[in-house]
Amino acid sequence: MDYKHFYEYKVGVQKVRISGIQGIGLCPVNDDKKPSFSFNVETGQNYCHSCGYKGNAYTLAKTLNMDNPRQYINSLNISLNKHISSEYKPNNSVKNDSGAIDEVQIMRKYQELEERYGNRMDSGHSYKDKYVGKSDKDEKVFIYPKGIKIHKKYWIKEASTDTSNQIFMIDEISDFDRSKPLHIFEGEKDALASPLQGISFSAGATSIPKDISVLYEFDKIIIVYDYDEAGQKGAKKLAQRIKSESPKTIVKIAQWDSSLPKGYDVFDDEDNGFAKVDEAIFNAIVYEIPTPTELEGFTIMTGKQASNTTPKPTEWIIDNVLPKGFNCGLAGTTGSKKSMWALQMAICLAIGERNFCGNRINGGSKKVLFIDTEIGQDELLRRYHKIKNKIDWIGDDNMMMMSKGGTTMDIWEQTEKMTKAYRPEVVIIDSMYNATSVSDFSKSTGMSKVTDALAVIKEKYGVTILVIAHFNKGNDEQATHIDRIQGSAVFKNSIEFQMCMIQTNIDDFNIFQVQKTRGVPFDRSYIGLKWDDFWFTTKGIIEDISDYLVTEHKKKKWTSVLEDLPDRFDTKDWLNVFNSRFEMSERTGKIWLKEVSRTQMVDKIAHGVYEKKLKLIEENEID
Repeated sequence: MDYKHFYEYKVGVQKVRISGIQGIGLCPVNDDKKPSFSFNVETGQNYCHSCGYKGNAYTLAKTLNMDNPRQYINSLNISLNKHISSEYKPNNSVKNDSGAIDEVQIMRKYQELEERYGNRMDSGHSYKDKYVGKSDKDEKVFIYPKGIKIHKKYWIKEASTDTSNQIFMIDEISDFDRSKPLHIFEGEKDALASPLQGISFSAGATSIPKDISVLYEFDKIIIVYDYDEAGQKGAKKLAQRIKSESPKTIVKIAQWDSSLPKGYDVFDDEDNGFAKVDEAIFNAIVYEIPTPTELEGFTIMTGKQASNTTPKPTEWIIDNVLPKGFNCGLAGTTGSKKSMWALQMAICLAIGERNFCGNRINGGSKKVLFIDTEIGQDELLRRYHKIKNKIDWIGDDNMMMMSKGGTTMDIWEQTEKMTKAYRPEVVIIDSMYNATSVSDFSKSTGMSKVTDALAVIKEKYGVTILVIAHFNKGNDEQATHIDRIQGSAVFKNSIEFQMCMIQTNIDDFNIFQVQKTRGVPFDRSYIGLKWDDFWFTTKGIIEDISDYLVTEHKKKKWTSVLEDLPDRFDTKDWLNVFNSRFEMSERTGKIWLKEVSRTQMVDKIAHGVYEKKLKLIEENEID
């Protein structure tokens, strides 16, 4: 008789695996959750390792109330293949696994030893008796769902399908009271002895099963490991694992009485009525994952550390212009001679001049690394000689220059090498846009490569950095506003001290202003700078810069209108003269009136009413 066909097709055993003449699957008699029903495809005999059912094809057919059970009695005259037709397809997967026979044999051995060993122990806890037993050699054994382990030795391999680190008494967790803490003990003996609801693991104190998610059903977990170094280490390791995977779980570590002998555990305290265990649990300390003292890219300070630490005072290399240890920037319009200003600063620092553009230089001479990325060596040398000839030059030993011309490349590796070798105090990069291969400065992803490189060099070598940048074209009415700088917000936010410089409508006269700073006080006054034969000097503070931003051509047009107006006039008066002078729209005329009223040429004294001032600053007033 084809018993393989009988069990798979007639009975419908699920999750079948066949190896040789032996098969295993889910038991058809009980509500089996894992394959525990074994059968022989030659004899038809069967046995369930879970519920204990035992019989053959005939008895099973009777048990299941199948039609005509007698037809399944073995007959040597019936071919094994007779009942298998070409249409027959097993209703569950069949796998000819050479290891399956071993698993069947292991399960049989497990059932046998579980029954024999388990009947030799009485723990005094009825529900716990099924988890403990004694071997034929009088050794204590612990019974797991998939294996049997000898106390402090090894798994009985011929009776264990799983010898990994496991949760002891895991089957009891579903019946535990979730409103009470779950206790985790170091060893099986402790878990068996304690009257508290708890479990342990099958390996040592510092070993944790791969999956312990079932423990997170409890709001509170108390770890009660042995009173020794391994126990303390293992308890912290387990607590850290639980808090990492389930942050909301409250985890406590029991604290044993320090007078107890090393190695004292829950089982040792049984004769004492678990008084020391209760005390250790009462004194349990809540475990919290330690706050990291270091994280990549960050410096960590607690509130206490911050309160007890005196911040370093801000130091100025050049008062109001160059704070020490900052990433600084100078941005400006094309033609404002930013590069000349930066090279003049470098030369003044190298010789220890008393001031730079009227701002005091502190601490004497400084070693400067000047990196040119735009003009090339020849032009750099021409400018260098013209500027240094303005002073008594003695700074050769404090000046190092690198020049690559206008080619585009990342210069950060070369910059770091030179900084490491030369050890300057100040590094000036002119300009940022040829210092990197980034093509689109408006994108934060590209600019972050630049800002990261600047930050690394500054922090690693303790230097002060000045980067020269450009303004976008147009938006002249914004004057020195930081939003005119080319580059994404990433760049603007990374600069810790940002200066801006623009040309004015007066030849060789610039307006300078500090636009942003971090950590130092600063003066946002508009400073007038005069360029005279390769040397900048400060001329003073400008209260209203509007006159300096208007072109001479537009000034003359405004003046041509004002000349024919009385000292006090209104909008209608302005438009009448404007229309007589220029063939432009009334809208343009109103725009001109609005612009001129922002200058010192005209005062707006009421809505639609204006008064001429005509206090124009002449160029000879600047010299």
